[in-house]
Amino acid sequence: MKVIGTIVTRSYLPFALALSESLRRSGNAEKLVVLLADRESGEKSADSEAIQTIGLGTLNPTIPLLPRYYFTAFELCSVLKPYLITYLFQQGAHEVLYLDSDIMVVGSLARVWEKIALASLSLAPHHLVPPPMNLSYTSDLSVSDMGVFNGGLYGMRATPVTAEMLAWMRERLLVYGFATRGMFTDQKMLPQLLQYYPEDVQVLRDPGLNIAWWNAHERKVEKKGDKYVIQGAGPVVFFHMSGYLASKPHLVCSYLPEATTREILALSPWFEDVKREYCQLLTEQRQEPQDQAYAFATYKGTRLTPALRRLLFSKRTLSRMDPEVWKVWILDFLRTTKRKMFPYRER
Repeated sequence: MKVIGTIVTRSYLPFALALSESLRRSGNAEKLVVLLADRESGEKSADSEAIQTIGLGTLNPTIPLLPRYYFTAFELCSVLKPYLITYLFQQGAHEVLYLDSDIMVVGSLARVWEKIALASLSLAPHHLVPPPMNLSYTSDLSVSDMGVFNGGLYGMRATPVTAEMLAWMRERLLVYGFATRGMFTDQKMLPQLLQYYPEDVQVLRDPGLNIAWWNAHERKVEKKGDKYVIQGAGPVVFFHMSGYLASKPHLVCSYLPEATTREILALSPWFEDVKREYCQLLTEQRQEPQDQAYAFATYKGTRLTPALRRLLFSKRTLSRMDPEVWKVWILDFLRTTKRKMFPYRER
């Protein structure tokens, strides 16, 4: 049995629904299982044949209660990947494809499943060739800083080695799964799996996979009818629309400056069609973040900033009588004030 999985917080469920719809439109019939990262249980789906939602209480093992507060929503979704994949194998899946929720599938996944069947773990790199030195938005160093493999795609086959990998990841990511202090959630850990299990990990170098703003310049994509193809390499399978928001449709990525969008589109003008199509797909799903509070936003009445989450991780508790807590509050206040007084301006 082949199963596709993704993870979102409740407020970002529309992204998972958009992923499900893109799977349907592209003719991929595998069921999509959506883990709600900040809910104990799932929700009923209008189309239970195509999509199923589950919560943290469904997982076995599940992430302990206190560590859920250590991580931001982005970090927690990344930390939960091995938990979700473990659950899917427990439910009878023989092969699992994890996809980030901000992916738009536009072609058949058949050739991806063929590859997944050949190794315990299949990973996709951020780049297939070295990026030019004159790009402002990506470089060899930035990729090394984030991790050479992109965590938006995991292909896993049920083997004893896979079980070892998942156990290793569940344990390590509870300690290392942050996006600070030299880490970048799960992505900095993935190359170590290739180091520890060189015969069981394969690198997917298919140019039709995981096309995103950071590698669009290296893929010669064109649209033929309603299909996207790569010159000399066949159909595109999926685009990774990382950071895209329907509320900011002109931007390739919401956390990049407008000048970067212009640079990316100048090098890859075809990405404008992709962006427009994904915007429509999101709009049909009531666009993006709904007004649903992140369940782990506060801890015992204290609203958690990333810095306070790190302090909670190191001390296992937070007290308003603790001078270190007050120090973090003051530093957070100063950083927030500085951002308001000196907002980012494009040069």
